[in-house]
Amino acid sequence: MEFFILFALVIIASAENKTTVLPPTTVTSEAPPNITTTSTAFTTTTVKPNTTTTIQPSTTVTPAPTSTNAPIPPGPPQPVAGYWVVHDEYANITCIVARFSAAFKVPYIKTDGQAGNGSVVLNQNATATGTCGEVEQTLTLKWYQVAEGIQAPKPNILTFTFTKNISNDIYYAKSIELMAYPDLIYFPNATTPDYIESVLSDSYLDFFPAHLNNSYACRSEQIFNMPQVNTGYQTHGSITGMQIQAFRNTGDEEFGASENCSGDTATSDIVPIAVGCALAALVVIVLIAYLVGRSRSASRQRGYQSV
Repeated sequence: MEFFILFALVIIASAENKTTVLPPTTVTSEAPPNITTTSTAFTTTTVKPNTTTTIQPSTTVTPAPTSTNAPIPPGPPQPVAGYWVVHDEYANITCIVARFSAAFKVPYIKTDGQAGNGSVVLNQNATATGTCGEVEQTLTLKWYQVAEGIQAPKPNILTFTFTKNISNDIYYAKSIELMAYPDLIYFPNATTPDYIESVLSDSYLDFFPAHLNNSYACRSEQIFNMPQVNTGYQTHGSITGMQIQAFRNTGDEEFGASENCSGDTATSDIVPIAVGCALAALVVIVLIAYLVGRSRSASRQRGYQSV
């Protein structure tokens, strides 16, 4: 019995010290499958709606021709007669009275080297100054040229110088001087920056002559040429409807008895001659009509007598 118990204890102890040897285990480590990552780029395409484009025909624009000529200046104003006096305050007399209109064509050189003609017209409201000497007297008129609302920066100046001949009691203008300022309107593209001086003076000619205490009168247009100083050109001047008197010794402003110019005298002679010719022609026509009528009357009387 003890033998069996001992045998069982040995078996139990052997069972506790027994090591179970497991067969070797092969662990297969599988590689993860190759994962191919495809990066897809998303492209956004904007589809525009159908648009109909109308292609217009090409247009050729022809530029306007460019003119190299200077603009045409406006026409000068019509001359209007003015009335002026020169008064001596010390002697209390009016030595000169004048009424007339005047216009001038003044040649000048343009910036392109060509010659032009400027216009100067005496303004009826020109300012009058002068001198009242015993032997020599002057009348000076100053006015500003105005065109298109633009006034010239300097005035035009017209001067008459009178002298008298005591031996025959006659006075006359010995010189006429014009200082023309070349403004931008009536002297376009002028090269002259300052005055154009023109002087009419002739020792052999007497301008506007009259006896003392009388006035010189000329309704007709008086035309004359005034040599320019230092240019060789001639300024063309004209004066119309003139009546002027110098060397007066009274305080009033009335003209003395007028002495007419040769132009007015010729005109006054033509009118009577024309009237006389017309009257003579009328007399001849009336005479012819009378003779014809009388002849017909005589023929009728002879016819009645024969019947």
